[in-house]
Amino acid sequence: MPSLQEVLRGLQPFETRGDVLREITGIQYDSRQVAPGNLFVCIPGLKTDGHNFVPQAVAAGAVALLVERDVATDQGVAVVKVADTRKALPVVASNFYGAPSRDLRVIGVTGTNGKTTTTHLVAAILEEAGFPVGLIGTLYARWGGVQEAIANTTPESVDLERFFHKVRREGGKYVVMEVSSHALDLGRVDQIDFDVALFTNLTQDHLDYHHTLEDYLRAKLVLFRMLDGSRGKLAVINADDPHSSDFSRAARCRT
Repeated sequence: MPSLQEVLRGLQPFETRGDVLREITGIQYDSRQVAPGNLFVCIPGLKTDGHNFVPQAVAAGAVALLVERDVATDQGVAVVKVADTRKALPVVASNFYGAPSRDLRVIGVTGTNGKTTTTHLVAAILEEAGFPVGLIGTLYARWGGVQEAIANTTPESVDLERFFHKVRREGGKYVVMEVSSHALDLGRVDQIDFDVALFTNLTQDHLDYHHTLEDYLRAKLVLFRMLDGSRGKLAVINADDPHSSDFSRAARCRT
């Protein structure tokens, strides 16, 4: 298991208290899921604030806390304070699981409509060609013939990294996943190394969250800006959509 210091690699905590060399057995953002030896990441949410559940997390065995405001806790618990725990979560999750997406071919599909159909079609083609494929989307996460229910179209970063780690460990080669605008806006996929980004279409949707079509578009474009131009990266864009040129400009790779 990695040490807390190793899990924090790449972050710039402005306050650290406690033993950073202690072993971390897992990462949780839900205090109800904490197990002994875990790092508990306190995330302020729309309805609840993880900082309010520090006592429960520590009682369950958390040995370290990642916070963005001061919390009272036992002296034996390490506390790392950063500016934004939500932005820090993908980093520590990737560090803990060893950045598994770098060893896989990851295909991300975004758009208002057609994500589920497209991901299933792509996965079916790859499986027919003999490749072991992991699938993540609105309906479930699937690997090795086993389907698991998920709460969001694109799970939280820790859950994504855990899934990628399992696929890599068990010999998978590809992961095909739906990438929602919420996940892009909240940074859930910030540490995922995408090889292919696919855009289906863009219509007015999720404006209760994004408020304007421009903000919704801006969130979707994040996926294509993540393609860094490395060899083999590919952007697949629906040229019939009025916003296709926005996605073409955002991608720094072959389209």
